Amino acid sequence: MIIGNALLMKETIRNTFILLLYFCGFSKMRNFIFRLSGKSITRILAFHQIKTEQTQAFEKKLKYLVEHFNIITLKDFLKGNTSLAKINIVVTFDDGYRNWVDVIPLLEKYRIPAVFFVSSGFLGLQSEEEIQEFCRYKLKIQPTENLTPEHLVWIRIKGFEVGVHTKNHSDLGSIGIEHLREEIIESKKELEALLEQKVSYFAYPFGDFSNMSDEAIEIIKEAEYECALTIIPGVNNNLTNRYCLHRDSLESNMPDIIFRAWLLGNYDYLKVFINFLKNVRQSLLSVLVKDVLNNPKWNRKGAKTLCYLCVLRPFRYKE
Repeated sequence: MIIGNALLMKETIRNTFILLLYFCGFSKMRNFIFRLSGKSITRILAFHQIKTEQTQAFEKKLKYLVEHFNIITLKDFLKGNTSLAKINIVVTFDDGYRNWVDVIPLLEKYRIPAVFFVSSGFLGLQSEEEIQEFCRYKLKIQPTENLTPEHLVWIRIKGFEVGVHTKNHSDLGSIGIEHLREEIIESKKELEALLEQKVSYFAYPFGDFSNMSDEAIEIIKEAEYECALTIIPGVNNNLTNRYCLHRDSLESNMPDIIFRAWLLGNYDYLKVFINFLKNVRQSLLSVLVKDVLNNPKWNRKGAKTLCYLCVLRPFRYKE
C-alpha cells in the first residue's frame, strides 16, 4: 500500500511538471527552433503489454498518432527518410507478451508499422512456474501470459519487424563480458534461427544510462546490430548516436493530455534533472562511504545522512 501510494505521488509530480512545461509552450518553441535549423525530429515510442481493458484507450492513441504525426519505420529513420514539417514517430513494443496478438489488428487498421523487441528466454516458456519467475524477477511485473514462437513468426509474416531485447531481460550495466555476449549475441542467433532471417535492431532492458556499458555497446556493434534503443526520452536525428537512441516509455492507458504533452518532448528535461539528482546522490554516497572507511569515529549525524542516502530513490519513476 505504501509503495503504491509512493508511485502514485511520483507519477502525479511528474505529470504536473509535464503539463506545466506543456502549457508554457516550452516544447513547441524548442521544436520550432529545431525546424528552423533544418533538423528533423524523430521520437521513438515504447509500449509493453496492452491489456484487454486498455485496448480502447490504446486505439484512441494510435488514431491520434496517425492524425497528427508522420509515422515511419525504424529503417526509414536510419536511412534519413524523415519529415521536417511534422514530428516523426516510430512505434515499438518490448518484452514478448501474449496480448501483442490483439494489437496487430489495430496496427493494421491504422497502417502503423512497428518493431517488436523480444527477450528470447521469455519466448515460449510453458511452465507456469517459469513464467511467474521470469515476470517477477526479470521483467519486474506481475505474472502474465508470454508470446509463443508461433505467434512471433506470425507477427513477422504480417510484415512487422522483430528486434532483440536480450535473452533474459538482463541489466547490461551490471553483468560481465561472458554474460553480455550470451545476452546480446546468443539471443540474436536464437531469434534469427526461428525467423529464418537477419535481426538487426536491439533494445536495452530497463534502458537507462545505468543499464548499459561501454562493453555492452562494443558487443552490440560486434554482433552487427544496426542500432540500439534506450528508454531515455528525447529527440532523435542524424546526429544521435545509433547505439543510444532515445525512446519514450509510455502506458497505453495514460491520460490523453499527458500523452500529447509527452510526444512534444515535455518530459525530456525533467528526466535530465532526475538523472542529475541520481548522479548527485551517487557522488555524495561515494564521498560519505570513503569518509566512513577512513574515520572510525564518524559522528552519528553523518551516519544518519549515509543511511538516508542509501535508502533514497529520488524521483525514480516507473519506466
